[in-house]
Amino acid sequence: MVDASKSHELLKQAIGTYFSKSEMKYVIPLLLNWSGNADNIMDWFENEPIPAFGKITAKSLCESGQAKQIIEYLKAIESGGFA
Repeated sequence: MVDASKSHELLKQAIGTYFSKSEMKYVIPLLLNWSGNADNIMDWFENEPIPAFGKITAKSLCESGQAKQIIEYLKAIESGGFA
């Protein structure tokens, strides 16, 4: 495992391709609160299929130009919706 600051930097680089700086200011703290660390976020982002999107990963959605849908998905969960 990479040290925490390096993991956080790698996370910002990986998702910064898909999200604006203001979106990252929302996404990263939210996901860190839920997952505990940057390594877990990257694992979720790259590998965890999301049932609400037909079992496609967040990264695949972002790669297909649907990063805004990930933001809306996270906001819905944050406000009490189901994953």
